[in-house]
Amino acid sequence: MNLSQCKRVVLFNLLTDDQGEPEGIEFRHYGISARQRLINKSIKRLVNNKKVPNLARYNDVADFIFSKGAGYSSESEADDLPDSKIVLPDDFQDKKKNTTVALKLHELGPRLKLKLVKIEEGLCRGNVVYHSYVKLSKGEIKAQMDELKRKRELKAERKRVQDANVKRKQEEAAAKAGKKVDFAVEEE
Repeated sequence: MNLSQCKRVVLFNLLTDDQGEPEGIEFRHYGISARQRLINKSIKRLVNNKKVPNLARYNDVADFIFSKGAGYSSESEADDLPDSKIVLPDDFQDKKKNTTVALKLHELGPRLKLKLVKIEEGLCRGNVVYHSYVKLSKGEIKAQMDELKRKRELKAERKRVQDANVKRKQEEAAAKAGKKVDFAVEEE
């Protein structure tokens, strides 16, 4: 996977009931951001700020830097494990290659819990393979299959009749015009 092209992460989690049977799928969507880890938030604020901060109430710059959380930008930054930092293999967002960063996931939403209700062959026309609310016996399934087969045969017959009618009308129209029409189908 090319890290520079990665912008989002999708998490799919299989939900199960007490007996371990699949109950549904949980779906979450995250955005990825990289934060430099070698400098803390106070130093970044000092360096990146366009105007000079008010240092009147501090004795020196170190007091300003360590005034908020003893030099850490948050409690989680102080508790970060050394393994939580990675060295970028290539450029990512505005960070250059070979810089040490921490990748963070920010939830974009939506949070979805999806439950499988029905599986059907084809698109709104086939046999129901699975239904979470309706349970059929083997006899009912066979009757349903026979009915679907009968409907498909009727549809095919109606199509043949319609095609024959269209061909007959074209021949009549050609005969009226005094032309002979060849309806042979060419194969490619």
